[in-house]
Amino acid sequence: MALKCKHCGESAHPQKFLQGLTSRLIVIIGLVTAALSLFYALREGYFFIEKKQQQRSDLDSYRTVADQFTTLDMLNYAQHAFRQALEIAPNNI
Repeated sequence: MALKCKHCGESAHPQKFLQGLTSRLIVIIGLVTAALSLFYALREGYFFIEKKQQQRSDLDSYRTVADQFTTLDMLNYAQHAFRQALEIAPNNI
């Protein structure tokens, strides 16, 4: 005996219904996973850029301080400021 829907006349087998439900659930899980992975990647990229900008700002501050101490002939303080700058970004100086 074939089960049919009284409204649309389609076959109403429980297995087909479960297969359709399972495939929709898999698609939804895939879309949610893709959205979350995109969100976290963008968030990490934002924090990376923010950290680099802060490092650049700190580096410029230490360079300015070192230049000021050099003009005042306070070389020990200038050397200390350059050391602090080297700790932040050793490849930029």
